[in-house]
Amino acid sequence: MVNVVLPFAAAVALREQDIVLYECARQLYASYPDLPSNQVTRMMSAQLQLPGEPGGACQQQGLHYIYQQTCRTKECTQCIAGRKAL
Repeated sequence: MVNVVLPFAAAVALREQDIVLYECARQLYASYPDLPSNQVTRMMSAQLQLPGEPGGACQQQGLHYIYQQTCRTKECTQCIAGRKAL
């Protein structure tokens, strides 16, 4: 659902300029419940010193995104989790 259906619905909505469908897909994604815990979410939660694994599929996928973009390739200086706001 969160990996295929909702992103596809949002893409179609943007292409067709269907604001109602886009907002519906976005809200469903933002409120989608926790996915099963996995090695990446557990490891990233520990690495970022979170008090526990984040709730909701959106936040869990955020951990996967950070891992894919920087942790997997050991590019720690580029990590968005460590950037400070200017």
